[in-house]
Amino acid sequence: MKKLVGLVLLFACTYATTQGLVFLPPDLAMPAGKIYIDHRTVQIQKRHGYSNIRVGSTGCGPTLVSALGSCGGSSYPGYVPGVGADGGPDTGGAFRTECATSHEGFDDPIVKPRQSGTSHLHTFFGNTTTDAQSNAAAMHTFGNSTCDGGIANRTGYWVPAMVYHCPSGEVGCDRARDGEIVHARGNLAYYKTQTLDRAHLHLIQWPPAGLRMVGGDANNTDPARSANVGSFECQDNGTGLDTSFGNRIPSTAEATALGTNRCVDIKMVVTFPECWNGTDLYLPPVVGGINSSHMQYTSYAGNCPDGMVSFPNISVNVIFPIADLADIDYWVLASDHGPEYGNTQSGSTTTQVKLALSASTADGHYVNGYLAISGQRRRITAYTGSTRTATLDSALSGAPAAGVSYLVRQMGGITIHADWANGWNQDPNFMGWGRTLTDQIIHGCFFDSARYGDPITALYSLDCHSDNIGDPALVGVPYSGSQTTTPYWLF
Repeated sequence: MKKLVGLVLLFACTYATTQGLVFLPPDLAMPAGKIYIDHRTVQIQKRHGYSNIRVGSTGCGPTLVSALGSCGGSSYPGYVPGVGADGGPDTGGAFRTECATSHEGFDDPIVKPRQSGTSHLHTFFGNTTTDAQSNAAAMHTFGNSTCDGGIANRTGYWVPAMVYHCPSGEVGCDRARDGEIVHARGNLAYYKTQTLDRAHLHLIQWPPAGLRMVGGDANNTDPARSANVGSFECQDNGTGLDTSFGNRIPSTAEATALGTNRCVDIKMVVTFPECWNGTDLYLPPVVGGINSSHMQYTSYAGNCPDGMVSFPNISVNVIFPIADLADIDYWVLASDHGPEYGNTQSGSTTTQVKLALSASTADGHYVNGYLAISGQRRRITAYTGSTRTATLDSALSGAPAAGVSYLVRQMGGITIHADWANGWNQDPNFMGWGRTLTDQIIHGCFFDSARYGDPITALYSLDCHSDNIGDPALVGVPYSGSQTTTPYWLF
């Protein structure tokens, strides 16, 4: 009888978890070899998300069909492959949607499927049930969603958590806060169709159900390697003058130098590859590589190689609020590498310190990182691997003798990466439109009268340049400040 009760309880818990009704995280213990995180700080409340479809309408009505392009000031021209509204090259679109933070956990259903608690700490957005046990091949079939579109978009988005890290021997930080998590405010996900050569926009397809991919590299040690796929930006107080620092978190000094209210948030941007081999929904990441081998990056406004399928350019834009600018010197991603300890070599000066590091240390490994020595802390502006020499941003009070102990660590962020598991609704007759929602997203900004001649198109032509799927800010107000017709929403 006891065994039967136990089985019933196990089934009930498992069923509830897979249905997204309860959140039963594993014991949060940091995997070996990763940045230490105090599990007591992992206290973010699980967001249940939206369990219904939230899709907005332009509300333009049948007049759009007769006008073929006029909708209260917004333009939805007929779509001709490769030709824009002005007869020139097609400009494509940049659809976006907001996804609130869902939860955090030491799981990764792409890199370490069914291995609960063995990954570095991740922050999850979108699908509210994403964990190591998730069936990443069928994300669109389960869970709620924290994205504005509700369960129209059950995609799983996750990134390494941001952590305040104060290793033993570091100077200037608060050891009591070591492992404190900087909780992300949310993620703005972009789906851009301008990536290809504009004469080839009509070749863009939506990623198939079950596709999984990784952008960036969780194992990176070279600051230059992930520069093209990820970046950190200082976000200001709303004027839009964001400042990028490439694939590293800026220092407190750099952020302060921008001026008052010029760095109130750190935005982490990760771009995913756009070219698919057309066969594999997922392959494990190439060891030492920056993406999975079934996917390939292309240059902006470039084309995918022959034989590969073109996807929209997908990116995540994760916002981390700054409580105190002094903190960001100690921010790292949970996937970043820990510090190295050693003793100085002879020949050090006040501005160039020779470090006794292993021969495996690569040139550039510590550029923009930090040296803590004799109660002083300096930023490293250059590093020479052959002689183990770190050049400092300002001189030490005196040249250290040989054998003085030190701590040296990279700047935070060089393992910048993100994961994406497709969970968009794939109903071929979404809401009776006669097409999928995703097809409308990548083509709807053109109002393709030749392809979609039915009047319902006029009611649901989505502007790819705007975040108008489930955006509550647009309820009851003129659309984008230019469209005179007030939109309505389906909840």
